[in-house]
Amino acid sequence: MSHILKYKAYYLVFLISLGINLLSLNYKQLPITFPDSESYISISKQINQGKWPNFSSRTPTYPLYLSLFTTPNKLSSSIAYSTIIGAIGAIFLLWIIKLFISKQILASALTIFIMSDFGIINYQSTILTESIAPTLMLFSLFANLILIKNKKTKLLDFIIISLADFMFMFIKPTFVILPLSLKLIYLLTVIFFPKIIPKKKNKPIVVSCLINIVFIITFLGYNYHGLGKIQISSIREINTFGKIISYGYLNSPKQYSDAPPNVLKIIEVYNKNNRPQSPYTLSRLIQKEKIRYEKAKVNRYILSKNKTNFVTSTIKLIPSNFNRQPAYYSKTHDQFSNNSVFINVPNFLRTTFESAKVYSFTINLYILIYYLIKQKQKAFYLGAILFFVFSTICVISTFSYAEFSRLRQPIDPLLNLLLFFPFIFIYIEPRKHF
Repeated sequence: MSHILKYKAYYLVFLISLGINLLSLNYKQLPITFPDSESYISISKQINQGKWPNFSSRTPTYPLYLSLFTTPNKLSSSIAYSTIIGAIGAIFLLWIIKLFISKQILASALTIFIMSDFGIINYQSTILTESIAPTLMLFSLFANLILIKNKKTKLLDFIIISLADFMFMFIKPTFVILPLSLKLIYLLTVIFFPKIIPKKKNKPIVVSCLINIVFIITFLGYNYHGLGKIQISSIREINTFGKIISYGYLNSPKQYSDAPPNVLKIIEVYNKNNRPQSPYTLSRLIQKEKIRYEKAKVNRYILSKNKTNFVTSTIKLIPSNFNRQPAYYSKTHDQFSNNSVFINVPNFLRTTFESAKVYSFTINLYILIYYLIKQKQKAFYLGAILFFVFSTICVISTFSYAEFSRLRQPIDPLLNLLLFFPFIFIYIEPRKHF
């Protein structure tokens, strides 16, 4: 009984978060699907039929999850499990928050408040990776912090870390190298800040790095076997094409005087069809005109003519993607949830602080520097959070062309935590820090 009571805060946070998730579901329209949903469903059916699934366009975690529900009349069941998985994410977030806050009631209240943000739970009604991605991100961060926090790394720890890394790495192509990159930062920390991460952690960190590398090489080998190409995702080129469109590089053919004929024809098709902003729409129009081209070569040529502008435009996207407000697809559906209370009340967090997120990130960088100077292990905990956030923002700004708020959604729990962290640092436990 005492063992159960020891974790009562985790049970309570899970149950309250689950209740909020269930109250926020859009029961009338379950499951809500979008064009992206169809590709995940298609791959999950390939898995169920025993066919060689094509993971070149969609990484395996979500199709594997959906394959449990793609038999007739069971797809809606995935939504029920998504709400449970979302509530499990609150458990991982509470554990992370308690690394900084010793007051259990305060840590629990902050966890519930953060996980009640409608920008996070909104997607649990959909067949999209965002329905489970925040929890997988928190699970991976939790597991990687365990690698450092535990005095000894046991076999069970390696199993948990490897499972968490695999599921998170392959929920989206965006996240494939994040856990490995974090562990490489571990190794640098061991070298330059041995008081934060002791040298005895070298071996378990290296072993975990090797496991991540095996995952990546195996996945690349899988795609090569199926497609004859070494690639993580085949949608990279269409996304790059989308960025070229969004940055306006196809608006005028004047700067492409030495362009191959097919590039000039593509620009002509784009402009005579009212400049469609979707790369998929433009691709269909190009096919209709029977223009032969390779996206990779066209992309390389156009980007070579706009290198400086591409870099500066992408850098400008980074702060705006910190502050970008979530999109709820209200024109397509009656919001993902029809519960006005859970749309409006938690939105206080979003509407009040959304524009402050990039500033809070900067403030937390200064706090990280303070921890590093003081050689506190909290430097690693905060640094890992900042790394996950900044890396994700940079990747989606560089390789995506639209729906940035949706792509950012998996790290929204950490962004919301960073909003509160300066107050935690300065006001709540000043003696502990100073």
